[in-house]
Amino acid sequence: IGGVPSWVVPTFLILVLALLVRHATRSSAPIRVPAVAAILAMLAAVTLVQWLPLPGLRGLLAPGLEAEVTDALEGAMVSSPPGLSVTRSDTALELCRLVGLTGLVVATAQMSWRIPAAAVATVATVVALTGFVHEFAGTDAIYGLYQPVDSFPSPALRGTFVNPNHQSGLLLLGIFCAGAGVHDLRAARARTTDGDRHQRYGDWLVAAVGALFVLVPALLLSLSRSAILALLLFGPVATWMVLRDQSRRRSRSRRGGSTPRIIVGLALLMVVLVVSQHGAWSELKTLGDLSQEEPKLQMVTKGLGFIGLSPVLGVGRGAFIGDAARTEIKEGASA
Repeated sequence: IGGVPSWVVPTFLILVLALLVRHATRSSAPIRVPAVAAILAMLAAVTLVQWLPLPGLRGLLAPGLEAEVTDALEGAMVSSPPGLSVTRSDTALELCRLVGLTGLVVATAQMSWRIPAAAVATVATVVALTGFVHEFAGTDAIYGLYQPVDSFPSPALRGTFVNPNHQSGLLLLGIFCAGAGVHDLRAARARTTDGDRHQRYGDWLVAAVGALFVLVPALLLSLSRSAILALLLFGPVATWMVLRDQSRRRSRSRRGGSTPRIIVGLALLMVVLVVSQHGAWSELKTLGDLSQEEPKLQMVTKGLGFIGLSPVLGVGRGAFIGDAARTEIKEGASA
Protein backbone atom coordinates (compact mmCIF):
# COMPACT_ATOMS: atom_id res chain seq x y z
CA ILE A 1 0.00 0.00 0.00
CA GLY A 2 1.45 3.36 -0.97
CA GLY A 3 0.99 6.71 0.70
CA VAL A 4 0.35 5.48 4.24
CA PRO A 5 1.81 6.56 7.61
CA SER A 6 4.88 4.65 8.79
CA TRP A 7 2.98 3.06 11.70
CA VAL A 8 0.95 1.01 9.20
CA VAL A 9 3.99 -1.20 8.45
CA PRO A 10 4.54 -2.49 12.03
CA THR A 11 0.78 -2.97 12.36
CA PHE A 12 0.89 -5.03 9.19
CA LEU A 13 3.77 -7.08 10.62
CA ILE A 14 1.80 -7.81 13.81
CA LEU A 15 -1.22 -8.99 11.81
CA VAL A 16 0.91 -11.26 9.61
CA LEU A 17 2.63 -12.71 12.69
CA ALA A 18 -0.75 -13.39 14.29
CA LEU A 19 -1.89 -15.12 11.10
CA LEU A 20 1.21 -17.33 11.05
CA VAL A 21 0.81 -18.22 14.74
CA ARG A 22 -2.82 -19.10 14.13
CA HIS A 23 -1.88 -21.50 11.34
CA ALA A 24 0.94 -23.03 13.38
CA THR A 25 -1.26 -23.67 16.43
CA ARG A 26 -4.43 -24.82 14.70
CA SER A 27 -2.90 -27.31 12.29
CA SER A 28 -0.57 -30.22 12.91
CA ALA A 29 0.57 -30.26 9.29
CA PRO A 30 3.97 -28.72 8.52
CA ILE A 31 3.90 -25.16 7.21
CA ARG A 32 4.17 -25.06 3.43
CA VAL A 33 6.63 -22.52 2.04
CA PRO A 34 5.90 -21.66 -1.62
CA ALA A 35 8.71 -21.10 -4.08
CA VAL A 36 7.76 -17.44 -4.58
CA ALA A 37 8.61 -16.81 -0.93
CA ALA A 38 12.26 -17.42 -1.82
CA ILE A 39 12.17 -14.43 -4.18
CA LEU A 40 10.79 -12.19 -1.45
CA ALA A 41 13.33 -13.53 1.04
CA MET A 42 16.12 -12.76 -1.43
CA LEU A 43 14.85 -9.19 -1.85
CA ALA A 44 14.69 -8.83 1.93
CA ALA A 45 18.28 -10.08 2.22
CA VAL A 46 19.47 -7.57 -0.40
CA THR A 47 17.64 -4.77 1.43
CA LEU A 48 19.26 -5.89 4.68
CA VAL A 49 22.69 -5.55 3.08
CA GLN A 50 21.70 -2.04 1.95
CA TRP A 51 20.68 -1.16 5.51
CA LEU A 52 23.78 -2.51 7.28
CA PRO A 53 26.35 0.22 8.08
CA LEU A 54 29.19 -1.32 6.08
CA PRO A 55 31.92 1.32 5.54
CA GLY A 56 33.35 1.60 2.05
CA LEU A 57 30.74 -0.61 0.36
CA ARG A 58 29.03 2.21 -1.52
CA GLY A 59 32.33 3.58 -2.73
CA LEU A 60 33.35 0.11 -3.93
CA LEU A 61 30.15 -0.68 -5.83
CA ALA A 62 29.12 2.82 -6.90
CA PRO A 63 32.11 5.18 -6.88
CA GLY A 64 30.38 7.82 -8.98
CA LEU A 65 27.31 7.82 -6.77
CA GLU A 66 29.49 8.01 -3.66
CA ALA A 67 31.03 11.21 -4.98
CA GLU A 68 27.59 12.64 -5.74
CA VAL A 69 26.31 11.85 -2.25
CA THR A 70 29.37 13.32 -0.56
CA ASP A 71 29.12 16.47 -2.67
CA ALA A 72 25.40 16.87 -1.97
CA LEU A 73 25.79 16.49 1.80
CA GLU A 74 28.89 18.65 2.09
CA GLY A 75 26.98 21.90 1.84
CA ALA A 76 24.59 20.82 4.58
CA MET A 77 27.48 20.03 6.96
CA VAL A 78 26.29 16.42 7.21
CA SER A 79 28.56 13.42 6.83
CA SER A 80 27.61 10.58 4.51
CA PRO A 81 26.34 7.57 6.50
CA PRO A 82 28.24 4.31 6.01
CA GLY A 83 26.68 1.57 3.92
CA LEU A 84 24.68 1.55 0.72
CA SER A 85 21.65 3.38 2.10
CA VAL A 86 21.74 7.14 2.41
CA THR A 87 18.61 7.15 4.63
CA ARG A 88 18.81 4.00 6.73
CA SER A 89 15.45 4.61 8.43
CA ASP A 90 13.62 4.48 5.09
CA THR A 91 15.55 1.37 4.12
CA ALA A 92 14.62 -0.26 7.44
CA LEU A 93 10.96 0.47 6.69
CA GLU A 94 11.26 -1.21 3.29
CA LEU A 95 13.00 -4.17 4.92
CA CYS A 96 10.12 -4.57 7.37
CA ARG A 97 7.64 -4.36 4.52
CA LEU A 98 9.42 -7.11 2.57
CA VAL A 99 9.58 -9.33 5.66
CA GLY A 100 5.85 -8.79 6.17
CA LEU A 101 5.07 -9.63 2.55
CA THR A 102 7.14 -12.80 2.81
CA GLY A 103 5.20 -13.82 5.91
CA LEU A 104 1.92 -13.01 4.18
CA VAL A 105 2.81 -15.22 1.21
CA VAL A 106 3.71 -18.08 3.55
CA ALA A 107 0.49 -17.59 5.56
CA THR A 108 -1.75 -17.59 2.50
CA ALA A 109 0.03 -20.68 1.17
CA GLN A 110 -1.56 -22.61 4.04
CA MET A 111 -5.02 -21.77 2.66
CA SER A 112 -6.84 -22.66 -0.50
CA TRP A 113 -5.91 -20.22 -3.25
CA ARG A 114 -9.59 -19.30 -3.47
CA ILE A 115 -9.53 -17.47 -0.12
CA PRO A 116 -6.84 -14.84 -0.90
CA ALA A 117 -8.14 -14.55 -4.47
CA ALA A 118 -11.65 -13.81 -3.21
CA ALA A 119 -10.26 -11.36 -0.65
CA VAL A 120 -8.27 -9.45 -3.27
CA ALA A 121 -11.20 -9.36 -5.70
CA THR A 122 -13.57 -8.18 -2.96
CA VAL A 123 -11.28 -5.41 -1.68
CA ALA A 124 -10.55 -4.24 -5.24
CA THR A 125 -14.27 -4.13 -6.02
CA VAL A 126 -14.97 -2.06 -2.89
CA VAL A 127 -12.19 0.38 -3.89
CA ALA A 128 -13.58 0.62 -7.43
CA LEU A 129 -17.13 1.20 -6.19
CA THR A 130 -15.81 3.90 -3.87
CA GLY A 131 -14.26 5.59 -6.89
CA PHE A 132 -17.54 5.43 -8.81
CA VAL A 133 -19.38 6.95 -5.83
CA HIS A 134 -16.82 9.77 -5.74
CA GLU A 135 -17.35 10.30 -9.46
CA PHE A 136 -21.13 10.30 -9.07
CA ALA A 137 -20.96 12.75 -6.16
CA GLY A 138 -18.50 14.98 -7.99
CA THR A 139 -15.94 15.04 -5.20
CA ASP A 140 -12.17 14.74 -5.37
CA ALA A 141 -11.86 14.13 -1.62
CA ILE A 142 -11.51 10.51 -0.48
CA TYR A 143 -14.76 9.43 1.18
CA GLY A 144 -15.81 13.04 0.76
CA LEU A 145 -13.68 13.96 3.80
CA TYR A 146 -9.97 13.51 3.13
CA GLN A 147 -8.59 15.98 0.61
CA PRO A 148 -5.15 14.87 -0.68
CA VAL A 149 -2.68 17.73 -0.56
CA ASP A 150 0.30 16.07 -2.25
CA SER A 151 -1.39 14.83 -5.42
CA PHE A 152 -1.77 16.71 -8.65
CA PRO A 153 -5.24 17.28 -10.17
CA SER A 154 -5.99 14.31 -12.40
CA PRO A 155 -8.96 13.13 -14.44
CA ALA A 156 -8.30 9.59 -13.18
CA LEU A 157 -10.91 7.78 -11.13
CA ARG A 158 -10.51 8.72 -7.46
CA GLY A 159 -10.81 5.69 -5.21
CA THR A 160 -9.32 5.21 -1.75
CA PHE A 161 -5.71 5.75 -2.84
CA VAL A 162 -3.91 9.08 -3.08
CA ASN A 163 -1.87 7.80 -6.03
CA PRO A 164 -4.00 6.36 -8.89
CA ASN A 165 -1.06 4.16 -9.94
CA HIS A 166 -1.07 2.39 -6.56
CA GLN A 167 -4.81 1.86 -6.91
CA SER A 168 -4.53 0.48 -10.43
CA GLY A 169 -2.20 -2.27 -9.21
CA LEU A 170 -4.90 -3.51 -6.85
CA LEU A 171 -7.55 -3.26 -9.58
CA LEU A 172 -5.37 -5.26 -11.97
CA LEU A 173 -4.86 -8.02 -9.39
CA GLY A 174 -8.57 -7.95 -8.65
CA ILE A 175 -9.44 -8.50 -12.30
CA PHE A 176 -7.31 -11.63 -12.60
CA CYS A 177 -8.52 -12.95 -9.22
CA ALA A 178 -12.16 -12.42 -10.20
CA GLY A 179 -11.51 -14.05 -13.57
CA ALA A 180 -9.94 -17.06 -11.87
CA GLY A 181 -12.98 -17.24 -9.60
CA VAL A 182 -15.34 -17.24 -12.57
CA HIS A 183 -13.47 -20.11 -14.21
CA ASP A 184 -13.23 -22.13 -11.00
CA LEU A 185 -16.88 -21.63 -10.00
CA ARG A 186 -18.11 -22.65 -13.44
CA ALA A 187 -16.14 -25.89 -13.22
CA ALA A 188 -17.29 -26.55 -9.62
CA ARG A 189 -20.90 -25.84 -10.56
CA ALA A 190 -20.68 -28.29 -13.46
CA ARG A 191 -19.20 -31.03 -11.25
CA THR A 192 -21.59 -30.89 -8.31
CA THR A 193 -24.81 -32.87 -8.16
CA ASP A 194 -26.03 -31.26 -4.95
CA GLY A 195 -28.83 -28.77 -5.59
CA ASP A 196 -27.91 -26.39 -2.78
CA ARG A 197 -24.27 -26.26 -3.78
CA HIS A 198 -25.25 -25.78 -7.40
CA GLN A 199 -27.35 -22.75 -6.42
CA ARG A 200 -24.64 -21.38 -4.12
CA TYR A 201 -21.96 -21.73 -6.78
CA GLY A 202 -24.29 -19.97 -9.20
CA ASP A 203 -24.74 -17.01 -6.84
CA TRP A 204 -20.98 -16.71 -6.33
CA LEU A 205 -20.48 -16.96 -10.09
CA VAL A 206 -22.81 -14.03 -10.66
CA ALA A 207 -20.90 -12.05 -8.00
CA ALA A 208 -17.55 -12.82 -9.66
CA VAL A 209 -18.84 -11.79 -13.10
CA GLY A 210 -20.28 -8.63 -11.56
CA ALA A 211 -16.88 -7.86 -10.02
CA LEU A 212 -15.31 -8.04 -13.48
CA PHE A 213 -17.85 -5.57 -14.84
CA VAL A 214 -16.91 -3.18 -12.03
CA LEU A 215 -13.13 -3.69 -12.01
CA VAL A 216 -12.41 -3.52 -15.75
CA PRO A 217 -14.02 -0.07 -16.28
CA ALA A 218 -12.42 1.18 -13.06
CA LEU A 219 -8.96 0.09 -14.25
CA LEU A 220 -9.43 1.82 -17.59
CA LEU A 221 -10.64 4.99 -15.87
CA SER A 222 -7.61 4.92 -13.56
CA LEU A 223 -5.58 5.98 -16.63
CA SER A 224 -2.58 3.98 -15.44
CA ARG A 225 -0.67 3.21 -18.62
CA SER A 226 1.36 0.34 -17.19
CA ALA A 227 -1.70 -1.40 -15.70
CA ILE A 228 -3.77 -0.98 -18.87
CA LEU A 229 -0.86 -2.26 -20.96
CA ALA A 230 -0.48 -5.28 -18.63
CA LEU A 231 -4.20 -6.03 -19.00
CA LEU A 232 -4.00 -5.81 -22.80
CA LEU A 233 -0.92 -8.05 -22.92
CA PHE A 234 -1.83 -10.73 -20.38
CA GLY A 235 -5.64 -10.62 -20.52
CA PRO A 236 -5.76 -12.48 -23.87
CA VAL A 237 -3.18 -14.99 -22.59
CA ALA A 238 -5.29 -15.72 -19.51
CA THR A 239 -8.44 -16.00 -21.66
CA TRP A 240 -6.71 -18.45 -24.00
CA MET A 241 -5.58 -20.59 -21.05
CA VAL A 242 -9.14 -20.66 -19.67
CA LEU A 243 -10.66 -21.61 -23.03
CA ARG A 244 -8.05 -24.32 -23.52
CA ASP A 245 -8.79 -25.78 -20.09
CA GLN A 246 -12.53 -25.67 -20.74
CA SER A 247 -12.15 -27.45 -24.07
CA ARG A 248 -10.28 -30.27 -22.32
CA ARG A 249 -12.99 -30.66 -19.69
CA ARG A 250 -15.99 -30.29 -21.94
CA SER A 251 -17.90 -33.45 -22.75
CA ARG A 252 -20.57 -33.96 -25.37
CA SER A 253 -23.27 -34.03 -22.72
CA ARG A 254 -22.31 -30.55 -21.49
CA ARG A 255 -21.80 -28.52 -24.61
CA GLY A 256 -24.86 -26.39 -24.34
CA GLY A 257 -23.59 -23.60 -22.07
CA SER A 258 -21.51 -21.59 -24.57
CA THR A 259 -24.17 -19.00 -25.48
CA PRO A 260 -24.23 -17.23 -22.08
CA ARG A 261 -20.43 -17.13 -22.06
CA ILE A 262 -20.37 -15.53 -25.51
CA ILE A 263 -22.93 -12.93 -24.46
CA VAL A 264 -21.01 -12.07 -21.28
CA GLY A 265 -17.74 -11.89 -23.20
CA LEU A 266 -19.20 -9.60 -25.87
CA ALA A 267 -20.79 -7.40 -23.21
CA LEU A 268 -17.48 -7.07 -21.37
CA LEU A 269 -15.71 -6.27 -24.65
CA MET A 270 -18.25 -3.53 -25.39
CA VAL A 271 -17.69 -2.09 -21.91
CA VAL A 272 -13.93 -2.02 -22.56
CA LEU A 273 -14.33 -0.30 -25.92
CA VAL A 274 -16.78 2.32 -24.64
CA VAL A 275 -14.96 3.15 -21.40
CA SER A 276 -11.59 3.29 -23.17
CA GLN A 277 -12.78 6.30 -25.12
CA HIS A 278 -12.69 8.33 -21.90
CA GLY A 279 -8.93 8.78 -21.85
CA ALA A 280 -7.46 5.26 -21.70
CA TRP A 281 -6.44 5.05 -25.37
CA SER A 282 -5.10 8.61 -25.27
CA GLU A 283 -2.92 7.77 -22.28
CA LEU A 284 -1.51 4.69 -23.99
CA LYS A 285 -0.64 6.73 -27.08
CA THR A 286 1.51 9.07 -25.01
CA LEU A 287 3.97 6.25 -24.34
CA GLY A 288 5.26 6.51 -27.88
CA ASP A 289 4.71 10.23 -28.43
CA LEU A 290 8.24 11.62 -28.57
CA SER A 291 6.98 15.14 -29.30
CA GLN A 292 6.12 15.73 -25.64
CA GLU A 293 8.42 17.82 -23.45
CA GLU A 294 8.85 15.03 -20.88
CA PRO A 295 7.68 11.74 -22.44
CA LYS A 296 8.24 8.53 -20.55
CA LEU A 297 10.49 7.06 -23.22
CA GLN A 298 12.77 10.09 -23.13
CA MET A 299 13.05 9.74 -19.35
CA VAL A 300 14.14 6.14 -19.80
CA THR A 301 16.70 7.21 -22.40
CA LYS A 302 18.06 9.89 -20.07
CA GLY A 303 18.29 7.29 -17.30
CA LEU A 304 20.91 5.39 -19.29
CA GLY A 305 23.35 8.18 -18.57
CA PHE A 306 23.13 7.52 -14.84
CA ILE A 307 24.29 3.90 -15.10
CA GLY A 308 27.91 5.01 -14.90
CA LEU A 309 27.32 6.37 -11.40
CA SER A 310 26.40 2.91 -10.15
CA PRO A 311 27.31 0.23 -12.73
CA VAL A 312 26.71 -2.71 -10.35
CA LEU A 313 23.56 -1.72 -8.47
CA GLY A 314 22.00 0.79 -10.84
CA VAL A 315 20.09 3.91 -9.78
CA GLY A 316 16.44 4.48 -8.94
CA ARG A 317 13.96 6.97 -10.31
CA GLY A 318 15.02 9.39 -7.57
CA ALA A 319 18.04 10.15 -9.76
CA PHE A 320 15.76 12.14 -12.09
CA ILE A 321 14.47 14.23 -9.18
CA GLY A 322 17.98 14.69 -7.82
CA ASP A 323 19.34 15.77 -11.20
CA ALA A 324 16.52 18.27 -11.71
CA ALA A 325 16.90 19.65 -8.18
CA ARG A 326 20.68 19.95 -8.54
CA THR A 327 20.24 21.87 -11.82
CA GLU A 328 17.77 24.27 -10.21
CA ILE A 329 20.10 24.87 -7.25
CA LYS A 330 23.05 25.62 -9.49
CA GLU A 331 20.97 27.96 -11.69
CA GLY A 332 19.64 29.72 -8.59
CA ALA A 333 23.13 30.12 -7.15
CA SER A 334 24.51 31.54 -10.39
CA ALA A 335 21.56 33.95 -10.67
